[in-house]
Amino acid sequence: MRAWPHPRFLLAILGLSFFFGFVDIVSIGLALPKLILDFHVSLNMASEAITTSLIGYILGAVLVSLFSDYYGRKPALIIALLLFSIGSLLCGLSTSFREILFWRFITGLGLGAQIAISTTYASEMAPEHARGKIVSIMVACGMFGFAILPFLAYALIPNFTWGWRGLFIFGALGGGLALIMWQKLPDTPLWLQSKGQKNHAPFKTLLQRQTILSLSLFALIWFIYYIGNYAWLTLSASLLVNHGFALGQSLFFVGLTSLGFIVGSLISIVLGDRFTRKKMCAGIALIWTLALLIVGWSTHSLLIIGGGFIASTSIAMLIPQMYTLTAEQFPTSVRATCISVTDGLGHLGGAFCAQITFFIAHLLPEIPFFKGVMLAMALSGLLTVFLLFLAHNKTAQALDA
Repeated sequence: MRAWPHPRFLLAILGLSFFFGFVDIVSIGLALPKLILDFHVSLNMASEAITTSLIGYILGAVLVSLFSDYYGRKPALIIALLLFSIGSLLCGLSTSFREILFWRFITGLGLGAQIAISTTYASEMAPEHARGKIVSIMVACGMFGFAILPFLAYALIPNFTWGWRGLFIFGALGGGLALIMWQKLPDTPLWLQSKGQKNHAPFKTLLQRQTILSLSLFALIWFIYYIGNYAWLTLSASLLVNHGFALGQSLFFVGLTSLGFIVGSLISIVLGDRFTRKKMCAGIALIWTLALLIVGWSTHSLLIIGGGFIASTSIAMLIPQMYTLTAEQFPTSVRATCISVTDGLGHLGGAFCAQITFFIAHLLPEIPFFKGVMLAMALSGLLTVFLLFLAHNKTAQALDA
């Protein structure tokens, strides 16, 4: 493959890391309706499992990525996968909701670092003319996880008392497999080159004016976007139940809409480097906004599924391009840290997606709750469109060493 001049097994390992990382992102949302029943908690209280895991995501992304910029991508990713696997396994074995909250936090520590460092690794290993394509391939593997997990949840959760536990244990086994395989990976030549330079001073580079400006912009972009993104990924099943659909029916609807993750991933691979990246990201975010409005204002289940399918497709198209665009803004000596800080702080929007979207919905008592939440999610997409035009364009340009 001309776009990937390295051994193919490196590509496979990166894809596996993204697959099980993304599986974990949606597993808690799919398990949420059953956790509410099993542990007798409200939807608001149950959503704390999303919040605690994303707080862990933020801390893990920043701390382990700092380690990565000083000591290398490979050892940092091994630490991340270890935290992720242990947390996910013990979450599946939890006997109380408090235990679930704690182990979701540990899982989040590993997941945040895993995604940030994997993105950095893929961006640094890919040639500049195919950077978007390579990151899109990696994220496509994750989106495949988004697509298949709702069907696994549909088969397990309504039919087995241990069904929700199986989702977390599945993620833990995959994380363990990725951990074993990562032992074979070398560190990136760009990081080794940067480490060998006399002026390798990550902390000093972090304090430079341009770095601070780019950090602030992309932290805000990710924060705004993740409000709607995580509300859709983690709350859609519960919102549909609240809207009047049965649990099994809601999970089936989510499963059908999740097929859009595969379609969007394939489109992103094809289009990844053909357009100015920030303009393409803004256009996709606009499609996402319109899709959420379709879901919120549709009265027929087929239109809800269709709008949801478009929303999932747009997520799969946007995420790899946003990751690539973020990586392109920063020099190698601080790239992992800056990706993790922007993505991590951005995840505060995801951590409090329920609280933010529910609050906005309650400010609009004249419209139904379901429509209000969808409107709040759509507004986050529209703000993302405008903010993306402030980014620097480095499509098909070499990364700073």
